[in-house]
Amino acid sequence: MSSAAADEREPLLASPVQSVSHDHAGPYAEEILIAKSDITSKRIQVITCVFCLQFLFNFSRYIVEVPLIRLFEIAICNRYFDAKAVNEKACKIPPIQDDLAIIVGWRFFFDAISGLLTAIFYGRLADRNGRRIVLFLSCFGLLCSLVWMVVVCYANQVLPIKLVWASSAFILVGGGQRIAKSMLFVVLADILEQPKRTRYMYLLAAIPHVTTLIAPLFANLFMRIDIWIPFAIAAGCLLLSFFVVWAMPESLIQHPADGVLDVSAGSTSRLLDDGDEQGLAEDGPQPTVTEEERTSRDPGHQSWSRTFMDIVALMKVRGMALCLGLSFLRPMALVSRAFVYQHASESFGWPMSSTTWLRFSQAISSSLATLVLLPLVSAYLGRIAYPVKSHDLNVIRFSLLIASVGFTIIWQSKAGQALLVGLFVFGLGEGFEPSLKGLATSLIESSYNARLLTFITVLEVIAKLIGGPLMARLFSIGRNEDHGSDGVCFLASAVILVLLACAASIARIQT
Repeated sequence: MSSAAADEREPLLASPVQSVSHDHAGPYAEEILIAKSDITSKRIQVITCVFCLQFLFNFSRYIVEVPLIRLFEIAICNRYFDAKAVNEKACKIPPIQDDLAIIVGWRFFFDAISGLLTAIFYGRLADRNGRRIVLFLSCFGLLCSLVWMVVVCYANQVLPIKLVWASSAFILVGGGQRIAKSMLFVVLADILEQPKRTRYMYLLAAIPHVTTLIAPLFANLFMRIDIWIPFAIAAGCLLLSFFVVWAMPESLIQHPADGVLDVSAGSTSRLLDDGDEQGLAEDGPQPTVTEEERTSRDPGHQSWSRTFMDIVALMKVRGMALCLGLSFLRPMALVSRAFVYQHASESFGWPMSSTTWLRFSQAISSSLATLVLLPLVSAYLGRIAYPVKSHDLNVIRFSLLIASVGFTIIWQSKAGQALLVGLFVFGLGEGFEPSLKGLATSLIESSYNARLLTFITVLEVIAKLIGGPLMARLFSIGRNEDHGSDGVCFLASAVILVLLACAASIARIQT
């Protein structure tokens, strides 16, 4: 491959130093050392900001997760009984719980619609204008969405509770949590090469689980004092995230061929690395067209045309179809996890505030897996030169199987202790996402990581569109005046995950 192509794959912040000739190292030794120090400090600054943003995004989400369900329940209950301050136990009747499941399920649906409509746009915006602008817009949209839901629930005697679905309109600004988190993985992919990339992705993926060790404690405490306190804290975290984005250096690498993936054999901006050419079909050379010429013809049509060509090129990469298929089906199965808290409250008579401990159980095992076990295993396998792709694929296989076992235990749980065990087992399978993204980004050139991860986000969003209403309907099976839900949605999740584990077990990735 030409030197230009090689330069495109270098870490962003390292390129200025690597461009200095060794012949000039003597006369300019001091300048080179200063440049290296500056690059190292900037890389540390970027990584620090990425991890801070991951914490703020997740903490603002999880500290209101259970309070938000309780807030919906209060709003529905107050309107049902046409009164205020209704006892929580009185709200556990089937009509109210059915409405609550509908509100939660369709909120997932509408949030997913917003993400689907904007994911590709923000992916291209990030490639063209940088990662920071997308992160800034995501912070703004998430803050406005949170404020709207609080306003609707506060004025529940005046505003119908279904207006909380309109909060998804604010997610159109920035694409929501999923786009924001995808951008954080993209930033790491910009500045890190394998095998460090996957290790840092494990650590980044551990932060949501670490925050769920902390957030339930605060949520449980503050819900007993005042249910509005967690929402004030979440808003404060989102406001703070604006300043972190402002302090983070831009990680975008500008490339000459910014518009469309060129898969011709001689292109310096083609999708695959030199050793992976067999993953593409034997296509003929593609004519080179400048970005200005494409845009001047028909911007809307050309944008979708380039997106289609990107998808086709990705699908031709050996092993990518598996990654994309898993990215679609696993999120669909995981939607049922959102109903665990309502299931515990309804079936075991727990107050909603007490269900925050369920996430604590999952968070312990998830943190153990992503913060300790997987990084240690990855480091050991790196020392013995075990192929990184094989390691990632094995983690994917075991993660799917473990998650399936966890959902099976949840489905069969007849007491709170069994539910805790099921969530603990499920949490041990949380190494899936960083392993999948590490594997997928290792199959292509780093210059296309943003488009790849954005497309994965689109698949996850479509899965939530289908999974939200479907799992809500399955969750309502078996509910009557004397009996709560049968939890069929958890069984469905277990079946889907075990089938995916079987598919991943017979798949082969070239190392």
